Amino acid sequence: MAKYVAIIFALVFIAAVYLLTGEPLAVLGAAIAVSFGVVLYRQKLNDSWRGTITEQKEEKYIQKDYDENDNVTTYEEYRTYSYVRLDNGKVKKMELGPEWLIGDVIEKRKGEYGFRKR
Repeated sequence: MAKYVAIIFALVFIAAVYLLTGEPLAVLGAAIAVSFGVVLYRQKLNDSWRGTITEQKEEKYIQKDYDENDNVTTYEEYRTYSYVRLDNGKVKKMELGPEWLIGDVIEKRKGEYGFRKR
C-alpha cells in the first residue's frame, strides 16, 4: 500500500512542477529527485534488524542560523541518543525513543517504516 502512495505522490509532484513551470528540464529534475526519494523510501521499507540498547548518551547539537545580512546566530541543544547493538554485531546510533531504557530490545520489521520496542 505504501509503495502505491509513494508512486502517486511522485506523479502528482511531477505534474505540479510541469503545470507551474512548463519547463521540460524542471520536470526532468523533479522526476530524478522524486525517483531518488522513492528508492530511499523503498530501501527503508525493505530493511529489517533487531538489537539491544547498550548505552544512552546526551550530546550537544550546535546549529547555526544565518539571516539576510549574513549575521550568524548559534543555537545549542542537547539530544539523547541510544546506541543499539544489532544481532549482527554492528552498533546503530538512534535518537532516543519514548521510554527506551538500557537493555530494551528494538526491532525494525520488513515492510514497516518505523521501529518498535519489544
